[in-house]
Amino acid sequence: RALMEGRLSDAEAFMTEALRSGQEAESPNAPIFFGTQLFHLRHEQGRIDELMAPMQKIVTDNPALPVFRIGISQIHALCDRREEARTSFEQVAARDFEDVPRDLHRIPMLTSAAAVCAYLGDRRRAALLHQELVQHEGRVFVAGVATWWGGSIDRSLGCLEETLGQLDAAISHYQSAAELAEKAAADLLHAHSMCDLARA
Repeated sequence: RALMEGRLSDAEAFMTEALRSGQEAESPNAPIFFGTQLFHLRHEQGRIDELMAPMQKIVTDNPALPVFRIGISQIHALCDRREEARTSFEQVAARDFEDVPRDLHRIPMLTSAAAVCAYLGDRRRAALLHQELVQHEGRVFVAGVATWWGGSIDRSLGCLEETLGQLDAAISHYQSAAELAEKAAADLLHAHSMCDLARA
């Protein structure tokens, strides 16, 4: 909730306390949950590149979870390292996401892929991602076991439609995502959606 509302200092304190409690309980998931939340916090703080080395270790330690591999591409994209983003994205998308397990991680992974795909202007992958994500139009998604609230899938659809040159559809989905974020008091995602609208 603190991260949704943009209370970044509070969010970091809560995350650190949750990690401590998880470690005391010897939960193997505590570092993964913390890492997921920290990824989005550092993004909002403009400090995402600090997580490149930890993210690479998470990918190495969890080879069966491709949801983490897209994180490498995201970091490169957010830091405007286009060639590195393209190289890592090609590794993730080499089989057009057919190798991504159809489990609770799939939708968060595909929404992350949509953002990188849009950054790279990859229209072919944008069409593939849109074909699947449009089935979830109007819904929200969470990462992990309620680890991070990702907001409306409509924002990802808008991103893909903008990449495909479908601006009317993109604007409609960005508006929908903004409205949902506002209703949920998710100030950060509302702000991002409004920026999307202004750009489109």
